[in-house]
Amino acid sequence: MKKIFLIVVLCLVSINFVGSSSKSDENNKNTVSENIKSEKNVDYSKYFDGINGCAVFYDDSNRRYDIYNRDIINERVSPYSTFKIVMSLMGLEENIVDSPDTKLGYDGTIYWNEKWNKNITFEEAFRESCVWYYEKMMDFMDKEYVKNKLEDLNYGNCDISAWDKNGHNTFWLGSSLKISAMEQVKILESIFEENNIFEKEDIETVKNFMITKSEETYTVYGKTGSARDTDAWFVGFVEKNDRNIYFAVRIDDESQKLAGSIAKQIALEIIKENYN
Repeated sequence: MKKIFLIVVLCLVSINFVGSSSKSDENNKNTVSENIKSEKNVDYSKYFDGINGCAVFYDDSNRRYDIYNRDIINERVSPYSTFKIVMSLMGLEENIVDSPDTKLGYDGTIYWNEKWNKNITFEEAFRESCVWYYEKMMDFMDKEYVKNKLEDLNYGNCDISAWDKNGHNTFWLGSSLKISAMEQVKILESIFEENNIFEKEDIETVKNFMITKSEETYTVYGKTGSARDTDAWFVGFVEKNDRNIYFAVRIDDESQKLAGSIAKQIALEIIKENYN
């Protein structure tokens, strides 16, 4: 009788284990399925109008990348002023700046951009891509802190080697730090979607700085970045209802002088016709 009882118990345990295992396998399949991101090649050549460049748009709601000019989306170049998104968040985290009105002290130097020639605020410095303001901000930061933060973000090559012992040397402006269009999009998603690297309040502050265009059905947040020669960026995201679409547009054309404003114009046209 005891043997029969034991056999019954073992059978029941076996059935429960198999059932549990099946459910676990099914849950694992669902998790894997949810994490899969697809890619689609798109033709945005009409927006670039003969200008060499690339674009990546990532829709977080359907986990899909739309890619234009796949040949160069993983090519790393300097982030230029798009790096001010991350620099601003680091400055807030380190209490170097504590509000949009924070001023760091203008020394009287005359710059090519007249809007920089004053005791500019934090928000103005972001919107006007004021180099001297962000140089001062970096002067207050610890090199090891910056290095670790970039590694946490997987920010391109994380190379700040141009930051010498006498100062930062603007390593984000045509120097050692480099990043690809695909990496720009992934970093934006990690900051504004996952929200586990910086404080929510600091993210909201920078997000407000990034407001570029506000329409009835969507809002565009972004930041330009430009070289003195060929490379230019416009990166950010589109907010529509509860859906975010992250993007990076880069232009690289040796045949003409191009600025971030052109990359921005291209991005806004793409968004208007495809992601609104």
